[in-house]
Amino acid sequence: MPAEPVEQIAAREVASAKPIHNLPVVAVIGLLGVADLISFLPEWTAIDPMLGARLALALIAGLISLVGGRITPAFTRNWLMKAQPKTGGGKLPPEFNNFDKVTVGVTAVAMLSWAFQPAQAWVGALLVAASALQAARLARWQDRLNPLQKKVFGNCHLNRDTRTAIAAAGFDVGAVEDTAIPGSSPLVRAGIYGRAIKTSS
Repeated sequence: MPAEPVEQIAAREVASAKPIHNLPVVAVIGLLGVADLISFLPEWTAIDPMLGARLALALIAGLISLVGGRITPAFTRNWLMKAQPKTGGGKLPPEFNNFDKVTVGVTAVAMLSWAFQPAQAWVGALLVAASALQAARLARWQDRLNPLQKKVFGNCHLNRDTRTAIAAAGFDVGAVEDTAIPGSSPLVRAGIYGRAIKTSS
């Protein structure tokens, strides 16, 4: 039996489940095949030899933004709705809304622009804007997941301003610096380190 193309399998699964809004995922998988084809063109044309690789990376980033920003959060939201009685309630993560659509759209435009015009300054500005929008999406998750985080991880907070809390307890935090935990999830990567000196009783 001949092997079935990945995009054909994805299209069949999406069609059988009837969620038409998932069809962009199939389109992106198909475009990855186009990027692969472009990577062979420099053998016969003067096309940029890195265009195919950059296009593939742009498509993968778009797929991560779409799946990680809409499909995975939907599963998480559904689980939290069922688990709220056990986790003490709290706000649910927002559903995929207009802000998310704008973020995915800006990210797609920025990444595709980088694929075709990587040396342009305006492309860099687009990438910075897309990064800021994605950071804002992540910040929303830190707030919404905090009730669950506290229950599961012994009152550990995702969104606590630790430096301010230490200073409010009467410590000098001038020698405390921001850091990031290597290899950790962006949700818990930020941290602080240094020495706090007690200044008041």
